[in-house]
Amino acid sequence: MFHFKNVSQGSLDDLSFTIKKKEKVILFGPSGAGKSTLLFLFNRLNSPSKGTIYFENKKLSEHSVVELRKRIGLVLQEPNLFPGTVMDNIKYGPSLFGEWEDQQAEELLNYVQLPYSYIDRNVNQLSGGEKQRLSLARTLANSPEVLLLD
Repeated sequence: MFHFKNVSQGSLDDLSFTIKKKEKVILFGPSGAGKSTLLFLFNRLNSPSKGTIYFENKKLSEHSVVELRKRIGLVLQEPNLFPGTVMDNIKYGPSLFGEWEDQQAEELLNYVQLPYSYIDRNVNQLSGGEKQRLSLARTLANSPEVLLLD
């Protein structure tokens, strides 16, 4: 599914590896080792300064960014929510593709253990942990094939 060939970016230098479909990979290391940088390369938040990344045997740079980010979900360390309500955030991605149905909201909120009564709540009223769970729900709303958790 993914193949990195001699990829360099920031603190990462000359990475070459393959991740096959259905494989689960865990990265761990000290702060500053490049774990987040590597995750950003997977869905084109960053581009390699050297080397090539392939997704499904096609150069990552040849995939549409919008379609790629639908298929490869990334949940960041710090939640980065859009202004507005919980519902605004959850439906954002699927709405871009005409795939949103309001009944999905309750299922997603249940999955991340947020009460449905939060649906019209402004994201500024959420605690840090609630924002992180909403960020996960927003990512899952796109039904990504690959899930990256930073």
